[in-house]
Amino acid sequence: VGLGEARYRNLFVNNPLMYFTLDGAGVVVSVNPQGANQLGYAVTELTGRPVTAVFPPELHREVREQLAQCLSEADQVHTWEITKVRKDGTTLWVRESAVAVPGDDGEPLLLIMCEDITARRQAELDKLREREQRYRTLVEHAVDIIYETNEWGQFTYFNTSAALKMLGYVREDLVGRHYLEFVHRDHRAALQNFFRSAIKEGRGSGYIEFPVLPKNGPEIWVGQQVNLVWEKDRVITYQGVCRNINDRMAAQAAQRDANDRLRRLSARQEELLETERTRIAQNLHDGVGQSLNLVRLKIQSA
Repeated sequence: VGLGEARYRNLFVNNPLMYFTLDGAGVVVSVNPQGANQLGYAVTELTGRPVTAVFPPELHREVREQLAQCLSEADQVHTWEITKVRKDGTTLWVRESAVAVPGDDGEPLLLIMCEDITARRQAELDKLREREQRYRTLVEHAVDIIYETNEWGQFTYFNTSAALKMLGYVREDLVGRHYLEFVHRDHRAALQNFFRSAIKEGRGSGYIEFPVLPKNGPEIWVGQQVNLVWEKDRVITYQGVCRNINDRMAAQAAQRDANDRLRRLSARQEELLETERTRIAQNLHDGVGQSLNLVRLKIQSA
């Protein structure tokens, strides 16, 4: 037994991974020197303290919930990835595996093994930032206006180059202002009803066309695809893409004018044809009538 305990202690003390044992209340019973050193502490500085001391305050509730789940499911290994806080305030990412086992006194103990995955997570974050930068570059150079508002409809983001090119607005003109300020007043009610209906029906997206007011010049028609970002049962963000459809609307208006002219021309042509038919019918009627009268007179004379 002594040899087994020595081997266990040697494994515990010299293991390059971070080992903790906690009591049922989440207090540190023991920590291996390597683990304490990774966090910038001496072993004695952590022993007897709540384990939440090495986690950011905003994660304390999550940590307690995770430990409670482990205690409720004894002998089952639970694994998660989370951040810890070193003594100097810097953070590191760890992958923790925890299991609840009975202690010598019959009370539950939590055995926790932690692997430092800071380098991997940092690499993932670097890749994510790189992708975000590529996406931002793509968005900033898009021809269409791409915007985001808060839940009250006030602009929080838009791609400045498209807004300037299409509408003549700079950042200071839009950020913090309500989207309805830039919609033609005759179409504001329809746009509000569009959003109300989307919220009432719980829709995530929709499309609508309406005229907007540029900084200078006549109104511009846009086609807008909008996404409603939901959190539980309320919308927290509106994300939209607006495309200039002035040319299409002008073409449709020109087509409507052409169709109206064609209808008027067809109606006039039909009117002329009807007049001509009436004239011909009248002429035929008068000519036949005269011939019949002449025949009647000749018969009477005979």
